[in-house]
Amino acid sequence: MESKTNNTTRGEPGRFRRDALHILVLYNLAFVARLYDVLGLHPTLFVAKRSQPIDVFLFVVVLSVAAPLACIVLEILASLLSERLRRLVHAALVFVFVAVIALPIVRDIYAIVLLEVFIWAAVAGGLGVALYTRYALVRTMITILWPVVVLSPALFLWRSPVFPRIDAYLSTAKIGKPAPIVMIVFDEFCGVSLMDEQRHIDPVRYPNFAALADTATWFRNATTMSMTTKAAIPAMLTGQLPKNRFTSPTLAEYPQNLFTLLGRRYEMNVGEMITHLCPDKLLRQPGDRAGLAARLRSLMLDAVAVQLNILFRPGLRYAIPEIGARWSNFMEQDHRLGIGADFRPRRTTERGERFEEFIEQIQPAEKPVLYFLHVTLPHVPYLFLPSGKRYDLPLTAAQLESPYVNHRMPGLEKNSIRWGDDAFAINQCSQRYLLQVAYVDRLIGLLVQQMKSTGMFDESLLVLTADHGVSMRSNDAHREVTATNFPDIMSIPLLIKAPKQQRGSVSDRNVQSADLLPTLAEILDVTIPWKTQGISAWNPDLPEPARKEIGVAGRSERHFTYEGSFPQKYEVLDKMLALFGSGSSAGGLYRFGPHKELVGSRLEDLTVDEQNPCPAALTLYNDLSDVDLSSETLPCCLGGRLETESPLSLPLELVVAVNGQVQATTRTYLLDGLRKSWTAMIPEACLKAGANDLRVLVVTAAGDQTILCPFAEVTVAKDSAEAGLAN
Repeated sequence: MESKTNNTTRGEPGRFRRDALHILVLYNLAFVARLYDVLGLHPTLFVAKRSQPIDVFLFVVVLSVAAPLACIVLEILASLLSERLRRLVHAALVFVFVAVIALPIVRDIYAIVLLEVFIWAAVAGGLGVALYTRYALVRTMITILWPVVVLSPALFLWRSPVFPRIDAYLSTAKIGKPAPIVMIVFDEFCGVSLMDEQRHIDPVRYPNFAALADTATWFRNATTMSMTTKAAIPAMLTGQLPKNRFTSPTLAEYPQNLFTLLGRRYEMNVGEMITHLCPDKLLRQPGDRAGLAARLRSLMLDAVAVQLNILFRPGLRYAIPEIGARWSNFMEQDHRLGIGADFRPRRTTERGERFEEFIEQIQPAEKPVLYFLHVTLPHVPYLFLPSGKRYDLPLTAAQLESPYVNHRMPGLEKNSIRWGDDAFAINQCSQRYLLQVAYVDRLIGLLVQQMKSTGMFDESLLVLTADHGVSMRSNDAHREVTATNFPDIMSIPLLIKAPKQQRGSVSDRNVQSADLLPTLAEILDVTIPWKTQGISAWNPDLPEPARKEIGVAGRSERHFTYEGSFPQKYEVLDKMLALFGSGSSAGGLYRFGPHKELVGSRLEDLTVDEQNPCPAALTLYNDLSDVDLSSETLPCCLGGRLETESPLSLPLELVVAVNGQVQATTRTYLLDGLRKSWTAMIPEACLKAGANDLRVLVVTAAGDQTILCPFAEVTVAKDSAEAGLAN
């Protein structure tokens, strides 16, 4: 008996070591391996946060060492009470890990509700514990998998962004014509959006872009070479074709770029949002960096969000959401409002504030300065009026542009965001996009004003462009290039004002993203010391490419090619003009909808049938009874929902009148869950301080005469939660 007891005691350390190894293996399979796979293939999270090597290293230590070690310590504490309790704790941990491993598998196999997913995952966990405790073969197989404990974090660190020494990459090339450089890269900005019927920049809708074009060269045929920011911006700054989708937009991957080309001669005032191509040591104002503890906390919070994405969001298993759908701070901000790579939630207005702060920094200096800013405008969310004021969104409108609710079409990449089949709803998003472009025009006016007031406008090299465009077509992709939407994605604005340039011009030369750096190099008279695929667009004697090309990220890298003249962009323009006209059109962007001919009419001049109201109750999301015109936020995006016990023929076409004048026409949506909802944009100018009269009427027809009917009952939502406002 004594011998048996001693043998058991001697066997316990070996069993405990085996169980500890199993904890490490199962924990890695359940949580770490898949998380590292996603973050390793899409390291933009770390780029957006400007993570340092120590951040990434400690991140791995916490996930791969500290977390499983805590589980092992828990077993040790249980063993102090009894070996049986330790084994129960070990079985419970095995149950949790197996259930988590099974969770996404069960979710993908069964189209069932979340509760049932948990139940089946729990069944899998229980079965796993039973097999584990009963069969030595199962335990042996887990033991054999021990290399995953080391390989998973090692491969992740190998693929993670690294910030190398830069001295070897700083160019010694002579700059013959140094000049201050101001370069703005916008985001999701289709270049065709700026045009009018004459295919010139619309001087009414976008006066500041048009005024700049009078002294700059507008490359009307400019196109991007990638639909993703992380490939398009490096192409611009390196003169090289975009790399594959696994390449992170970092200095380690693109050490030869505009910043390192000019770094020995120029000071750098650089604001990168989701790339990190400028070496930190070159920055004129490095800015405040959050402490190590805060940075690590932010990384861990985002890791939790990505892990939840892996477990519960089939459509986002293999991609981190982009900016607008966010690149970081997933747990700290709402997806409709969050923009930025800061360590705190950012209000959407900060996009404009950030631009204005950047403008204020443009000042004369003894040493030439490169001012560079990538700003997520006119990128979603669309919340700005042309004046710079913003509006709150009824939730229905926010849902229309949210990547998480737009309908997906089968057969495409899982991270491909698709629009639904309600063309009117999508056109409403287009309307708000163009209003936001008008806000961008206002910011351009402030930029030029600042440069002129400081005496820098004439002597500076000014560049305005965008990473890629954006598409809004029913049953088509939002950003994924397709056979139908490619003109929307490829077209980008490109205006270059050279130092001392006095006269503007329009060029239809085939210019692509990779041509930008060679073009700037020619203007500055500097020889690029590395091979570029791009060609300077500034020298008319150089042959232009015969074809255009764009890379499409997918399971394998693909490229689409088109003829260099790219006539398809004017098809986009014709559609836009048919919907919204140009700046010279009556009513402008607000003369839109199923009865746009009524916009601007007085209600007293129309037929309103007060005796036969529509048999429905209308709840308005906006209260115009006390409008404060001095507020930063104005109620210019109206909305509401219908309630009725009687059968109602949907959709309903509606007229929205403010203070007795029709300001918008709209209709209820055709989308599931939104069929009794509507939204409409009204101009800021129609509002007056204090009480405003808002009427929403149903459009009916009797012969050739249009008849408007009121609703049987109209109420205003009591609070923002009931109104569904996306604050």
